[in-house]
Amino acid sequence: MSLLVSSIDVPAPRRRRSKRTRRAALATTLVLICALLAACDGHGVISIDDGIPGAQADGNSSNSALDRTGERIAFESSATNLVANDTNSASDIFVTDRTTGETERVSVASDGQQANGPSELPDISANGRIVAFESTATNLVPNDTNGVRDVFVRDLDTGTTVRASVADGGGQGTGDSEGAAISANGR
Repeated sequence: MSLLVSSIDVPAPRRRRSKRTRRAALATTLVLICALLAACDGHGVISIDDGIPGAQADGNSSNSALDRTGERIAFESSATNLVANDTNSASDIFVTDRTTGETERVSVASDGQQANGPSELPDISANGRIVAFESTATNLVPNDTNGVRDVFVRDLDTGTTVRASVADGGGQGTGDSEGAAISANGR
C-alpha cells in the first residue's frame, strides 16, 4: 500500500477575508506543501506497507498524519498483515518509520494487548513520539466501561497508552469523544 500525493486543495480566497488572514492561509498551505514534498522525497509516493516483509497490505489504509520531518507516518488501516498477530478484525492505528522501514501497531494497551474494537483518525506529534487516536475499544486502559468512543494517547518511546478523554478527576465521559489531536510538543 502506498500513499499517493496527487493534489493539494488550496481554498479559493474569500472576499470577506482580511489581507492578513489570506496571507496566513497561504503561509499554512506553503508549509504543508513543503512538508509533503520533503516527506515524499520529490517522488509523490510514500510506501507504508513494509510491515511483514514481502507482504502486500490486505486491507485499506487511510487518514495519515506526518511528523514534522515526514519520517514517521501515522495511519489507520484495516489490513491484518502489517504486523504479526493482528487478529482483532478491526481497523487499527499504525506508525511507519521511513528511516528504519519498520511499522508498529499503536492502537494497543500498555501491555501490548490488541484493541477489541476499531481505532481511527490518528494524529502524531511533531517529534513523532506521541500518537493520539479515537477508539471504541474497551481494553486499551483499565476500567474503560463507558461504552463510548474515547480518545487515547500512545507514547512510542515508553510504550504506554492512556485515555485522554476523562474528566479532571479521572471520571469517564458519557458521550463519544472525537477529534483526536496532539500539539507539536505532544501535550
